[in-house]
Order: sequence, then structure tokens, then C-alpha cells
Amino acid sequence: MEGHENIAMPIGVVAGVVAMVIAWKNIRLKTLAMETIEELAAVTWPTKQETYTATVVVLTTVVASAGDLRAGPLLELDHQRHLPELTVPTVARPSPAGRVPTP
Repeated sequence: MEGHENIAMPIGVVAGVVAMVIAWKNIRLKTLAMETIEELAAVTWPTKQETYTATVVVLTTVVASAGDLRAGPLLELDHQRHLPELTVPTVARPSPAGRVPTP
């Protein structure tokens, strides 16, 4: 089975080129590709500083959330104890015979 690594790459490249040629001849796919390129060119991309700031916010939120999840068991917090008990009211429904059952 040795030697297949040497032939796999050229076969993959040829298959990719053939697929691109076939796709490019399809007018619907060509139109879709051109419209996608136009839309991406019209996008206002964030600056490097905006990307950095957003990344810091996301990572800080993730770390804070992970710390909160880990702190609960360490501090033996029972969040269920602090929630009110929810009950669903029962409604008397007519029986199949049309009578309302007595509770």
C-alpha cells in the first residue's frame, strides 16, 4: 500500500480542476459565483482593532462563564433551592359522556 501518498495529491488536483471547469461552464453556478464575489466586495469588513476588541470580549465572556460553572459546585450552591416551585393548575375537563367530573 505504500506509494499511494505520491499519487493521491495529483489525482486530487486533477479532479478539482475538472470539477471547476464543469462548474464554470454551468451558467447558474457561474452567476452564483460572480454574485457572491460582488457581495463579498461590498461588505464592510471590521478593522484589525475591532476584530481584536470583539475577540477579547468573547474570550472574557467564555472564561467568566466557565468560571461561574466551575464555582457553583465548589461553593456548594444549589440554584434549584432558590427557585420558586412551579405548579400547573388543573382544569376540569368534560368526560366523554359530557359530564364534568367532581373533584
